[in-house]
Amino acid sequence: MMVRRVGVLLYVILAMTAAAPAQEPSLVSANIPKYPGVALVAHIEGTVRLTITLEGNSTEPTNIQVISGHPLLNAMTIENLRSWRFENRYAVARNYEITFEYRLTRDSSVCFESSRKVTVFGHSLPSLPSD
Repeated sequence: MMVRRVGVLLYVILAMTAAAPAQEPSLVSANIPKYPGVALVAHIEGTVRLTITLEGNSTEPTNIQVISGHPLLNAMTIENLRSWRFENRYAVARNYEITFEYRLTRDSSVCFESSRKVTVFGHSLPSLPSD
């Protein structure tokens, strides 16, 4: 009888654990991304896709790798990601994909749609006249 109760109790605990939603790491601090100056002058827009690793219970991203993106946008994106800090409750390392979109507009601003998608708007500089 005691074995059966322990078995039922273990079953209930496992069911509750499986049913509990996993809480994704949440971004708690980050430097405001800047549009790279060279990319502004060259009128370059684009998307930079990266992967990061969050080690178990760690707050800092590691193993930042560019999947795709314009070379003039990549370095500034990596530099910014290094400043990000997370609240991370996972006990094991997990990988995440993050997307930065760089768009030229009349105003400079940043939109954190989530900790996985950031849009950086840069003030478009006028083109220099050609001789």
